[in-house]
Amino acid sequence: MKSKVYITRRIPEKPLTLLERKCDLFLNEQDRNLTKDELCENLKDMDGCICTLSDLIDREVIGCMQKVKVIANYAVGYNNIDFEYAASKGIIITNTPGVLTNATTDLAWGLLISVARRIVEADKCTREGKFRGWSPTLLLGQEITGKTLGVIGAGRIGANFAKKAKSFDMRILYFSRTQKKDFENETGAVFVDKNTLLRESDFISVHVPLTSETRHIIGLNEFKMMKKMLFLLTHHAVLLLMKRL
Repeated sequence: MKSKVYITRRIPEKPLTLLERKCDLFLNEQDRNLTKDELCENLKDMDGCICTLSDLIDREVIGCMQKVKVIANYAVGYNNIDFEYAASKGIIITNTPGVLTNATTDLAWGLLISVARRIVEADKCTREGKFRGWSPTLLLGQEITGKTLGVIGAGRIGANFAKKAKSFDMRILYFSRTQKKDFENETGAVFVDKNTLLRESDFISVHVPLTSETRHIIGLNEFKMMKKMLFLLTHHAVLLLMKRL
């Protein structure tokens, strides 16, 4: 008898096809997150669950799982799952930590270039019919090539982001819990303390997991140390800010 697996949101066809060979699949066909009651009802008789980062698999939902042996999170992280409670119930938690490294850094670079060169503003100006002709100061952006990039967090994504900065001949500074020689050899980055990075960088990119240690890693005091023209990118919130003081 095949194991019964519930999938909380439709995923691409290729993994569905692979799963169908081994499992009986039950799929949420609605393009929305399920409520807690719906999760509990749909998962109570399943052997496995594939959920997404937007599904809150808390103690209550896990408590409804009578047979589930594996919860596979369709995400890099797993903070949406009460993994300690799941482990106490003998349930295995899996995630996909490496699959979005390039995608995340590509988007981060896309955001950085878009804001530094004011691409979105220019596109909006043109679409709204406000373009009246070229001028030397019209939507004048900021140079990227040769500038100083500060990378906070030298894990998979931080390293990949810094590696791509070499194409812009950037000076790369990094701050991490420990010095990483492989990171330095691959990117030419220089290990500095956080305050030095904040003071000297033209662009700062934050690539750390959200933990009690990293929460509020950038606050008012940190902003005061930064240059008056500074671009700050944090990939977790997919948020790009430009500081003008």
